Amino acid sequence: MGKSICVNSIIYSLGLEGMLSASYDAPFPSAMTDTIRVNGKDLPVLASDVFLEIKNAKDEKATIKRSVIGGANKNLGL
Repeated sequence: MGKSICVNSIIYSLGLEGMLSASYDAPFPSAMTDTIRVNGKDLPVLASDVFLEIKNAKDEKATIKRSVIGGANKNLGL
């Protein structure tokens, strides 16, 4: 479970969601974009983000953060 969400998160964090559909909508289920069920009750999702950490051969790391909803900016950010 979750393999598609993982791959879609990588694609979205790199700004490549346009290759999944022409709409450029975030490719995530409602639990990341609309509502999530907790203890049998549907609660609104106020914010969700995707983080992707990348590392090169020199062990230098960079973390990419991209808001799915609730963020001030949905563009890529380091």
